[in-house]
Amino acid sequence: KDKNSFIDKKSQENSLIYGIVDSDITDNTTISVGASYEENNKDGVMGGGASLPSFYSDGTKTNFSRSKSYMFDWSKWDTSITSYFTDVKHYFDNDISLNMSYSHNEIHTKDRIVTDISGVLNKDGSGLSATASKYPQKIKRDNIDIYDSIPFELVKKEHEIIVGTQYNKEND
Repeated sequence: KDKNSFIDKKSQENSLIYGIVDSDITDNTTISVGASYEENNKDGVMGGGASLPSFYSDGTKTNFSRSKSYMFDWSKWDTSITSYFTDVKHYFDNDISLNMSYSHNEIHTKDRIVTDISGVLNKDGSGLSATASKYPQKIKRDNIDIYDSIPFELVKKEHEIIVGTQYNKEND
């Protein structure tokens, strides 16, 4: 999906492909397995000093268009995300369920080049300075989630206790 912005030089393009397979292993057990690949390409990425100043150094108001941007043409943030997951759910005869999930994500920032503006703007255009930074990244995330859902009745009302554990690991 393409997204253009009212801000000069800013745009975004996203694409996603995914697949999921669900299967009943037994009458009481289901499994789901899936994978996805996503690309996010952003142009005109602003850094922490993200906007032009509203006032000049002498206190008078600037008159920039709402779409005015200081971003360089080569300022971008391109990322790909590859994900895999599996879920297993088992129902016991007493309606207690055991749920187990595992997911793995790989996030690869191919190009993250951002522009930061700092300083105080003078009416003659001086006073601001720009810096550009590049931040390539490769992040791997693993998540394991295991929990029980235990329904019960108390004082003629239905209740549920959920007990579980979760493990997360991230490497970059």
